[in-house]
Amino acid sequence: MLFDALERQIVAALQIDPRCPWRKMAAVLGEAERTVARRGSQLLESGAVAVVGVRPKPAAVLFEMRCIPGTVRTAAKALAQRKDITFVYTTTGTGDCVAEIMTDPGHMADVLSDELPSTIGLRDSTSYPVLRYFRTIRGWRPEILSADRPRHCGHTSPWTRASWKPRRN
Repeated sequence: MLFDALERQIVAALQIDPRCPWRKMAAVLGEAERTVARRGSQLLESGAVAVVGVRPKPAAVLFEMRCIPGTVRTAAKALAQRKDITFVYTTTGTGDCVAEIMTDPGHMADVLSDELPSTIGLRDSTSYPVLRYFRTIRGWRPEILSADRPRHCGHTSPWTRASWKPRRN
């Protein structure tokens, strides 16, 4: 699904302040309040955009899997079903699949030593603790808004974000 320019601006404004009233957002974007409210509500109601909170200070680990031949797709799908996995990619190179796990720091040992080793198709794996983020998808395209607009929209925690998914036709 492709968002038009106004929809992208609405998503960017929601990232900055997920509770921003349509009236304030419309004023910042220079659009009619009814238009912003209608289009923003359509994005939210359709499920194309969702405002979610991400729990602060989870432990993050990148998990690289090497799979038994012929099981990569099954293993990736199994990982993608977990609620503590933020993304799963199949790859080429030394690993067949890479995932990011975000969970409570006290639960990470159980995840890495007990839960993930039972993933269907797993041959062996390597874990990489995330020490620091420099750029992530959680900061999706804030440059869509002009430089002065973010401060007018409000302020939000770095753990709050707007997310979106493509619509199925």
